[in-house]
Amino acid sequence: AAAVAIAAASMKYQQLSLVAESAVSHNAEIKKRVLLSYNEVPNVTQYARAVFPPRAVAEEHAHSDMYEVFLCESGTGEIVVDGKSYPLSAGVNVVVAPGERHLVRNTDEKAEMVLTYFGILQPSKAE
Repeated sequence: AAAVAIAAASMKYQQLSLVAESAVSHNAEIKKRVLLSYNEVPNVTQYARAVFPPRAVAEEHAHSDMYEVFLCESGTGEIVVDGKSYPLSAGVNVVVAPGERHLVRNTDEKAEMVLTYFGILQPSKAE
C-alpha cells in the first residue's frame, strides 16, 4: 500500500506502516521508514525509524553539518561515539554533535533493535 499523507495547512499526518521502507546508507540490511525528508521542516535533515536485524551495524561515520538524535524504542545495542561505547536499550536517547564519529550496533544475537532518529542542521549551515 502507498503512504498516505493528509496535509492541512502545514500539518502532516502519516501512518508508519504505510510509509515505504528503504535501506539506510550505512548498511543495506538495516531498513528505515522516513517520516520527514530533508528540509520538510526547517533545519531537520531527516526523521526516520530504523529496524536493525540481529548483530547489524551502521558503520562509523560523522556529519560535519548536523546534530543527530537517536531514541532507542526497543532491543539492545550500543552506540560508539569517538571511540567510546554507550549502551542502548528502550528509552535511551543520545545526541551526537557535528564532527563526532559514531556507529550504531545491535548487540543482540536474536532480536531486532528499533531506533527513531533525526538530524538537525547547525545554525550556520541552515541559513
